[in-house]
Amino acid sequence: MVSKFARLLVLPTSDVNAPGLLTGRGWGTVYAADYLTLSVAHPGWAAALREVTLEPAVLSDAEVTGLTPSALLAQLLGGSLGSEGSPGWPDGGETGDPTDGASEPPTLTPHQLAVWLVDGDLVHEVWPALAAEAKRAGVDADLVFASPELPGAQVTRVMRTIDLLRGPRGCPWVRQQTHESVLEFVVEEAEEVTEAYQHPLPDPQAQRDHVVQELGDLLFQVLLHGRLGAEEQLAYTVDDAANALNSKLIRRNPHIFKRDPAEPMPSIDEIVRVWNEIKAAEKAAAREA
Repeated sequence: MVSKFARLLVLPTSDVNAPGLLTGRGWGTVYAADYLTLSVAHPGWAAALREVTLEPAVLSDAEVTGLTPSALLAQLLGGSLGSEGSPGWPDGGETGDPTDGASEPPTLTPHQLAVWLVDGDLVHEVWPALAAEAKRAGVDADLVFASPELPGAQVTRVMRTIDLLRGPRGCPWVRQQTHESVLEFVVEEAEEVTEAYQHPLPDPQAQRDHVVQELGDLLFQVLLHGRLGAEEQLAYTVDDAANALNSKLIRRNPHIFKRDPAEPMPSIDEIVRVWNEIKAAEKAAAREA
């Protein structure tokens, strides 16, 4: 049977990673593919593959979700379905075996390794049924997690959501807000975070969940102001704020970023003194600018 020789490896990609960003194992799997299918919405992925002279078959999200599990499996293996439901190939491969009833090799020969690069959200939707169909058809199918997300990836997703809410087809309430109209919520959410820490709930899990929710509410205010800032004449974004913060932390912690490793770590009192000294010098320079 053709399916005995077929192996399908599915590589979910992260929507917050740059197109082409895979681990060494991920790219090794892609290069090893005899048949490669791409189902990633971001056009940069097709470009990234072309840069390394790979031309995958392409299945859109709509095409994937519109196929039955058996039809999807056949597409990913580069062939059609045989009469027994296992992956088969045209011209003599109707039973799933390219030699059954055929005096000549089939037009499309079986591929030993098929690889599917797919949006992570999409594969979560179709994988259970696809895996079950592959098992039934005798195809060795497995997931290869090779697009790890860095810490902070969820913040990127929230920023995208805020962009949608603020966009032309977004939420009317969010679209009408200004810096001034939401300032009260910055204060309110900061007070609620303070309250959550000063008066913790008795149950540790409940306290953890409560703090997470309150920090998220405060984070929304920061990200919303960053999104509103992108619309200013002198535009700025939350990335500008993050860059300014990172630079400040490096400047004000010379005991970490400039100290000779052979020198002893200064005392906490000295660290605070230097921080305040640098802060005062920065403020004075800003007033003179």
